[in-house]
Amino acid sequence: YREIGIRGDCVYCIYTAQYQENLVDIFRHAYRINSFMKMLNKLLHQNGYPQIRAGIGLGCDEELIIKAGQSGSGINDKIWIGKAVVDAAHLSDKANRNGIQAIAMSTVFYNNISEHLFKENEKYRDWIVPNSYYGIPDFYHCHITEIGFNNWIEKEV
Repeated sequence: YREIGIRGDCVYCIYTAQYQENLVDIFRHAYRINSFMKMLNKLLHQNGYPQIRAGIGLGCDEELIIKAGQSGSGINDKIWIGKAVVDAAHLSDKANRNGIQAIAMSTVFYNNISEHLFKENEKYRDWIVPNSYYGIPDFYHCHITEIGFNNWIEKEV
C-alpha cells in the first residue's frame, strides 16, 4: 500500500497494483474487512450498542493517481487525485445502502479480477452481482465474507 489514512468519517487506503493478481489481493482485503465489520456489529449488538454501517468501495484505473497540494500554501495535507480515487470514494458512499451490498467495485476493477476469481471458484459469478442501468453494468457489488472468519464469528462471538 502507499498510504492509509482517515478523512472525516472515511478510512481509506491507496495501493499500487501493477498486476491483476495485486487487485485480487486488494479484493481479499475488502472481504476480510467486511468479515471484521460483521464481527464488530455482532459484538456491538450483544452489548446493546447500535450497529455500524460501512460501505467498501474499490476502484482502479490505468491512469496514474498522484498526491497533490499547493506548494507554499501553508496547508500540509496533500490529497490523492485520479479516477480510481474518485470511483472508490463514490462507490463506498453507495455501498451498504439502498439494496447495494457492502462491497462495491468499479467495472474496471471487476473486469480485472473476475477471470482470476472464476478460475478459483465459479460461485463468484453468483456472489458478485452487477448494478445495471439500461442493461449496462454501472458497477458490481457483493457481501462476501471470509468463510473461516465467518464460521468463527458464528460460533465464538
